[in-house]
Amino acid sequence: MSLKWNLLDDAVAQFKEFQSQLSVEKLKSRPFFPPSIRSPQGGHMDCGESCENTLRLLVPELICTQNWRRKVRENHVFEELLNTFGEVIFNADEISWTSESFVSAVISNIEAKLTRHTVIIPCHLSYSEKAEEYLELLNVELFNKYYFKKHIATKENVENKENDYYKQLMSNALEHYKKFGWFISVKTESVYDSDMAVELAEYVAKSLVNLFKLIIPSSHNDKISSGFDLTAEFKEYTLLSSGSNLSFTYSSSSEANVGLPDPLLSLFDNPETQKLLDIISVSINGYLELHNEYPVISRVLDALGWLGDAVSEKSYTSMIVKYITALERLLLFGEESGLKVIISKRSATLLVMHNMISINDFEKYQQTIGKAYKMRSEILHGQISPSAISFEIPIYEISEIVSKVIISFMYSVEPGLELRDDSTMQDWLKSKVIWIEKEYKAVEV
Repeated sequence: MSLKWNLLDDAVAQFKEFQSQLSVEKLKSRPFFPPSIRSPQGGHMDCGESCENTLRLLVPELICTQNWRRKVRENHVFEELLNTFGEVIFNADEISWTSESFVSAVISNIEAKLTRHTVIIPCHLSYSEKAEEYLELLNVELFNKYYFKKHIATKENVENKENDYYKQLMSNALEHYKKFGWFISVKTESVYDSDMAVELAEYVAKSLVNLFKLIIPSSHNDKISSGFDLTAEFKEYTLLSSGSNLSFTYSSSSEANVGLPDPLLSLFDNPETQKLLDIISVSINGYLELHNEYPVISRVLDALGWLGDAVSEKSYTSMIVKYITALERLLLFGEESGLKVIISKRSATLLVMHNMISINDFEKYQQTIGKAYKMRSEILHGQISPSAISFEIPIYEISEIVSKVIISFMYSVEPGLELRDDSTMQDWLKSKVIWIEKEYKAVEV
């Protein structure tokens, strides 16, 4: 890292200046919990606004040069800067600090805390019968409760803490997990703390679960989900009052909707779904490469995220908005006008390319998607009530079309998932639209 100014000398001078001018009025003007450095005598010392601002200038530079954007949060980098600055202030007589040695110390302190994690996330996918089901996708594993019991049995005594309270909490955690039918295990690269690892793992698990939502009809998958806030069983009570009578309705289900294949992983026995699984495998493992950015992969996973959220919505208007947002995330590249035409043409083109529709239906589907986009705009701009339940295009039809467009896009971009610049994808889509339009006109003639 090349330092353009003697930041350490500046920060030290600003700290000393602030300390020399401390007063009740000055302290009152600072935040209630101002950034501070630790004192060897105990407690903390306010470093002053000028010193704080000087140190904060280093945060984005460190994140950029050390490639920490997805490994360490900005607030943690700043905390480490403050901690190390405290060492500079209180150990100045023992160590001859320079800006370079200060920055090196901050980097070393953070790098020492980067740790790999494996996060296990409960899921609701389907009923699990007595057979083990297991799927490995490099850094991600999907398995049912029978495999989980065997998997955990080999690890339960690894962390044999002496603390009885810890043991009880661990026992409670294991009992909670054992009530679920499915799990996704995610291995992360080294990150600053377990919270970052959990955030990464949750996104990856959700992406894999969304693959099931993509290939299973929406009528069967609205209970499919993953996360740490899931209950082992869905229960819903509704109280009703009529005159002097009180009644209730009750519904429940466990793990997921009925009707999915058994074994569940037989879903991937055919070439089409196996190809989608391969694409998701590359995508989620690419996402877990924290030192790299893959914009095409981000498009695929984000679009799947919008689709997955749409399926779980209870509000029809929210469903429509999220379904169409999935197409926007997939097919827009910074265009600012003509979005309805762009999305409808690109969507219909992808459907024709992968035989989801006949070329004879190109214009029909282009118009249908355009109408769906218009409905989305009317919902957001208040022309359609959020409580509406009847629409020009049925919800199930929008769901089917969006799912097919995402699948077609995934098939199309498989060779270019690891592109570092998705402008290539934009040029490719434009050329395909032009080609399909020419083919359609030729058919018309």
